[in-house]
Amino acid sequence: NGALLAVQEMFARARAAEKSISLYQDALLPQAQQSFEATVAAYQTGQVNFVTMLDAQRTIREARLGYYKALVEHEQSIVDIEKAVGVTLPRPVKN
Repeated sequence: NGALLAVQEMFARARAAEKSISLYQDALLPQAQQSFEATVAAYQTGQVNFVTMLDAQRTIREARLGYYKALVEHEQSIVDIEKAVGVTLPRPVKN
């Protein structure tokens, strides 16, 4: 059935986005933040140049952008599933 296959593909996209979100939250964002903070400290003491600091800043911005893209992909996948099945899916409560 084509409709079932389409919903399965949407669900797979949502799951892949969830995995990406977790990767960003658990590893990529904290690592980028730590690297940026270390680079800023090194810049302030003259251990690295301004270009190196800008590169660290670019890296953390790219990580944040990737995280936000994964969030959007996840939400879009959920909305697509809801439209396909005609039911609103429950969302986790955020603190």
